[in-house]
Amino acid sequence: MYNNPAFYDAVIAGAGGGAQTSWLHSSDPSVYTRFKVSVEILAMGIDGMIAPIVGGPSISQIQLLQSITQAVTSGRFLNNLDMNQYDSLIQGVVTLFGTLVPVLTNMPANVVVPGYGMPGASVPGDTAAVGSAPTMANSAHRHAMLPYGMPGACTPGDTAVIGAVTAYANAAHQHAMAPFAPPGACTPGDTAATGTTGNFADAGHRHAMLGYGMPGACTPGDAAVIGAATAYANAAHQHTMLPFGNPISVGNTNSQGVKNEYARSDHQHALDATVTSRITFSPGTRSVNIYTVPALPTGNGRFVLTRCIARLSGALIGSGFVTISIGSTSGGTQVILPFIVNSSTSLGVVAGEAVATLGANMTTANAYEAVYAASQSFYANITASGIVTDGYIDIYMYGLFLNT
Repeated sequence: MYNNPAFYDAVIAGAGGGAQTSWLHSSDPSVYTRFKVSVEILAMGIDGMIAPIVGGPSISQIQLLQSITQAVTSGRFLNNLDMNQYDSLIQGVVTLFGTLVPVLTNMPANVVVPGYGMPGASVPGDTAAVGSAPTMANSAHRHAMLPYGMPGACTPGDTAVIGAVTAYANAAHQHAMAPFAPPGACTPGDTAATGTTGNFADAGHRHAMLGYGMPGACTPGDAAVIGAATAYANAAHQHTMLPFGNPISVGNTNSQGVKNEYARSDHQHALDATVTSRITFSPGTRSVNIYTVPALPTGNGRFVLTRCIARLSGALIGSGFVTISIGSTSGGTQVILPFIVNSSTSLGVVAGEAVATLGANMTTANAYEAVYAASQSFYANITASGIVTDGYIDIYMYGLFLNT
């Protein structure tokens, strides 16, 4: 929280403009990020040393603090994020401000406040009015009000009316109302009906309802049906379902299948492998697991890596750069050799397509492919240097599972 938000803003305005004594060349907001934080630290420090002013400071006080701050920061491009480094500057600004405030004349204490006046009476239908009396309203003032009146009787179908009685409704007033009546029975297919009884429905009323029925069995290919049973389905009901079946290895050929069995969510087919991983740029060094060959079936020669492509899909933001490699070990370069991306790198394929970017495992002798065992993991290794705040790269891996 701020003691005096106007003083906080005055320091931001004074220091933010006072430090700019030369032509501004950059239109990149990141250039001013550290300066912005430094000015905020200075504003918080000065505002924190000035006690809150009831009703807020005057324009003279705001202008005085802004001009002092602008003068002492003139030509000094603030760049330190340690508040302790500004202690002497903060103390000096607050001391000079406190010394000059008593000689200001445009202060809240010099404002003449008019006296209190008598409030007028209000009646229903009065319109809002600003008023012309040169007096203030006391916080304990009261307006003359109309008395309470007796409410009329209500029946279903009554329309809304304003009423002509010049009296107010008491908070505990009661209208004469029709009594409660028992609800009717409901069955599936009933249409909505207003009803013709001159009675109200109690909040605790209940309609006669049908009982629960037994669900039928389901098999693949069943069509949706409304059903003809005059019974409801329980929320915990269960349908008879077929068991799970084992998938068939079909290579690259899609097949609907003929078994009346369901496939488990973790079943496997022998198919081409395609893996896509998105790596977001951020400060520091990371080794991200982008893919692991299934553990089953076990053994060597279970996965053939045919291609690995790195595509810059989100431009790097910042004045630094990132170094990236793809390996079969954490920090390794066996698949794609280290390459660099910075803010000027164009979006698109940046590694993996050119032979010169391939690592030691993607050999010419093996047609630039590599063979790995079950459970083999692959890693994207990224090191950010300098200022890197955003951007991302997509890693595409293509290969074949050898399940038989």
